Amino acid sequence: MRFSRRPECIGKLALKLLKAHILSANEMQEFVMGPFKKILSQIQSMSRTDFTDVVKLISLTIRSLDIALDPLLKGLEPESSTLLSGLPELQQISCGTSSG
Repeated sequence: MRFSRRPECIGKLALKLLKAHILSANEMQEFVMGPFKKILSQIQSMSRTDFTDVVKLISLTIRSLDIALDPLLKGLEPESSTLLSGLPELQQISCGTSSG
């Protein structure tokens, strides 16, 4: 089976895969994190709406706090600067938060 290498196709497929992993997290628990992080590392950018949808899905779907925090803090948070790199608002906030 061949997948298209176009970034927009990979992004759409990756978003569907992320959501599928989130939906299975209650049953699969810690086994979700490895593939979740691997998928995140393959995404070059994500819209703010898609990023928010993923965060909402994690927050509203995963029943265990410990399991919900893993994709948020160990998955999305470290990748957020890469995923949202095209958003000027994020760059402005990042530049404005550094204090000496």
